[in-house]
Amino acid sequence: MMRKWCFSALILTILLVAWSIPASAESNPTFGLKRIDVDGNVQVTVQADGLKDMYAFDMIVTYNSDRLSFVSGSTKLDGFTVQPIVKGSTIEFAYTKVGSVPGFDGKADLVTFEFKRVKSGAAALSLSEIKLVDSELTLHKLQAVASVNLSDEKVNFADIKGHWAEASILQATELGIVNGYEDGTFRPNRTVTREEFAVLLAKALKLAGEGEDLVFADLNALSVWAKPSVSLAVKAGIINGYSDGTFRPKAEITRTEMAKMIAKALKLSDAADTNAVFADDSMIPAWGKGAVYALKNLGIIGGKGANRFDANGKTTRAEAVTILLRMLEQQGQ
Repeated sequence: MMRKWCFSALILTILLVAWSIPASAESNPTFGLKRIDVDGNVQVTVQADGLKDMYAFDMIVTYNSDRLSFVSGSTKLDGFTVQPIVKGSTIEFAYTKVGSVPGFDGKADLVTFEFKRVKSGAAALSLSEIKLVDSELTLHKLQAVASVNLSDEKVNFADIKGHWAEASILQATELGIVNGYEDGTFRPNRTVTREEFAVLLAKALKLAGEGEDLVFADLNALSVWAKPSVSLAVKAGIINGYSDGTFRPKAEITRTEMAKMIAKALKLSDAADTNAVFADDSMIPAWGKGAVYALKNLGIIGGKGANRFDANGKTTRAEAVTILLRMLEQQGQ
């Protein structure tokens, strides 16, 4: 028994300390968050799919500590855990199997966190990073972009009543793709930056795995909260930088750029048939024209007034969530 305990302690030490061990590219599971309400508290279960020989894990989640009080973190998996480490709005949880046994394959509920509400209003829990160790003691350091809405009331933003995208905004919020602002607004007509859209896209696709080492010339301009999403999207081949080596994270994303990213996410080929052209077809850049019409043919994206696409027009929050939901609908077909 002492030998098994010592081995478990070794695994947890690897997870909690050894950040510099290179990650393997073989494991690429996906992660999701499931919420349920129990006796006035809210529980969130971190679910994994596509696991391959997972012997141990360590994860970091963040939550709104001003509205939620952490109660517990536990797993139903047989093995050994340490007391969750809570620092401000961050929770770290580690688990390992015990003995010479194979790791988990396929699907598993990894851990359930429970919170008590201490203040009403918008709240969420997000999973941003997880480390897995297989039975050969190989460490896989993964990024996982997932979040879940933990509001104690039905989402009802103060500024979307009667808006053309009201239903889409509410649906995207419930799916954890997007959040509102602290003042209870959604700001549907506010434009979206390139880094913001990368985050929305990564959440919608539930991207996970080992992100790309970013080498953009303006990497220091990229917000910390957006880096995991951008890294995963670059790795997936969805996002590129500009010819000068920059990413321009704070630049407002254009409709053509958004269309190109969505088309890449769906792995669409450029549309060859562009007969039903937009009135301002000549304004659509050649590098994005095939993607624009591929999405148009699928009903994912449309034109504006007078059959104009407005290629260089900026994308609003309402437009972004609407198109992302259409993307998910197409992905599910």
